[in-house]
Amino acid sequence: VYNKQVWLLDLASGSFARITVDLPYAFEGGRGLPAWERDNDLVVPAGAGSRNGLVRLEDRRDGWRARLLETAPETGGDWAASPDGSAVVYTASAPLMPECLFRQKLRGGFETIEIPNQEPMRNWRLAAAEDATFTGPGGDTIEAWWYRPPTPTAEAAVDTGSLPLIVYYYGGSSPTTRGFNMTHQFWAAHGYAVLVINPRGATGYGDEFADVHAGDWGPAAGADIIAGTRALLERQPRLDPDRVGCYGGSYGGFMTMHLVSHSDLFAAAVAMYGISDLATYWGQGAWGWTYGDMANAGRTPWEDAEYFVRRSPLFAADQVRTPLLLLHGETDANVTPGESVQMFTALQTLGRDVEMVTFPGEDHGIAGTFANYVLHRTMMLEWFDRWLRGRPEAWE
Repeated sequence: VYNKQVWLLDLASGSFARITVDLPYAFEGGRGLPAWERDNDLVVPAGAGSRNGLVRLEDRRDGWRARLLETAPETGGDWAASPDGSAVVYTASAPLMPECLFRQKLRGGFETIEIPNQEPMRNWRLAAAEDATFTGPGGDTIEAWWYRPPTPTAEAAVDTGSLPLIVYYYGGSSPTTRGFNMTHQFWAAHGYAVLVINPRGATGYGDEFADVHAGDWGPAAGADIIAGTRALLERQPRLDPDRVGCYGGSYGGFMTMHLVSHSDLFAAAVAMYGISDLATYWGQGAWGWTYGDMANAGRTPWEDAEYFVRRSPLFAADQVRTPLLLLHGETDANVTPGESVQMFTALQTLGRDVEMVTFPGEDHGIAGTFANYVLHRTMMLEWFDRWLRGRPEAWE
């Protein structure tokens, strides 16, 4: 459903056919795209795993062929085609470069229009992304990358030769891109190594890989995240296996709760606006039953109650031993705040280490104001400092 492909509709006959088959891309549209070129070729934005770019679909006698165009590195953002379809203007970024503006001639190269952060970047000390791709427990190649702190900062100096690690994932249908990520740079600047994983179920790696998301809710994607974390710890002995944290938002918030209720790998965790009970999300979330029609593989609570219980972290709360921070906007209509409240209540009842912070007026994402965005990310740093660095005063 979410690994979107390109179909061709004959307006005269009403017949239609899929023209992108067995390709490792997830296609998108909008802002004048897809755009027809000469010779009946199409230019379409596409996700190729963690990278977003432009693909030319060439109409040939033996079928359609796909060719990834050379665009500005490393991953594209917003796209807009010129009225005549000869050029595209777009934003793009890379792990060491915030978003810049580019113009791409569809039958030529690209040119830089604007680098908004060129001057302040001269004073930045950033962490580079290093490959951490691994073979998952299902035999799939799982794309991952990690950042090590850019320099021995004062924050890192308190550690005795080892580094704490923070693991990030989404785990739903959307892959994390390799573009510039200020939050990951924020962790690295404070002396944390950061691992990013695109587990099974993400789009842009082919239909079979994406289809795993339907009906999963934890086991496959969670197994990939745990395997990828363990693989990096084995490859990088400077990383401390006893000081590993994890976090995610929305479906990633669900994934956090799933991980800490099925593994003791993590010493601290943060679930942002996550789902704790599939049934309450199905009935109350603005997208609950529509998104659930795919994510639950067509199941409903009355048809398969056991599935909803088995896949819901709330019903495994007694297995949680990892200190957990829950963050939620009070006006979140997508994942209603009760999803965090009920997990908080369960863990409080069990006497576990749990804290919950809710934000008045904030919807999904806790980014309605820049102040609240900074505030909840700072809270996450304080939570990790408390549990991964042994600094209780950080949270106080």
